[in-house]
Amino acid sequence: MTRRHIAAALATFAACTLAATAMAASDFTGFYLGAAGTYNASHLKNSNLVINSSSKIDNTRFGGRMYFGYQFTPYCALEAGYANLGKIDIDNINGGTTNGRLSQTALDITARAIWPFSFGLYVYAKGGAAELTNEGERGLEALASHYGITRRKWHALYGAGLGYKLTDTLAIEMSATRIQKRHEIPSIESYAAGLEYHFG
Repeated sequence: MTRRHIAAALATFAACTLAATAMAASDFTGFYLGAAGTYNASHLKNSNLVINSSSKIDNTRFGGRMYFGYQFTPYCALEAGYANLGKIDIDNINGGTTNGRLSQTALDITARAIWPFSFGLYVYAKGGAAELTNEGERGLEALASHYGITRRKWHALYGAGLGYKLTDTLAIEMSATRIQKRHEIPSIESYAAGLEYHFG
């Protein structure tokens, strides 16, 4: 047996080993449940509410998301979730002393396309739709309602994630999601980190 044959045999063995490891890393199937903390950034501007240019809008805040899904194969899944995207603080509405808040929540339905790697690592892309709800608080109720900000509307969403399989049923995940702008409601980016439990 020549060195070339030995090298080819070793390469084939290595490829098979990596493939088997990758399959072992991606054998999640069935129902799963997840929970994550989120850092959210909206793009709400003074012009969206027709408020004074001196008003200050804090578009960044923390929130959370819970979701439930079904993984049909190691490579695809479908899930539904609820996200509390936190509250946007708005100071000095119309240049006065009135302050307000805009609370944002979302119900979403998404599909995942998953690509597994070795050693329990996997990545995925996701896409779907979210019903976004904005609720004015503390003096912002009438203003937000007047300009259509508080109406419930469906928005397109897309994102990507990275996960690591800790055990046969538990994984840790990080993801980034964008809820697209629609009409007067601006887009939102949400960055999440959490745990996912697979029932097996």
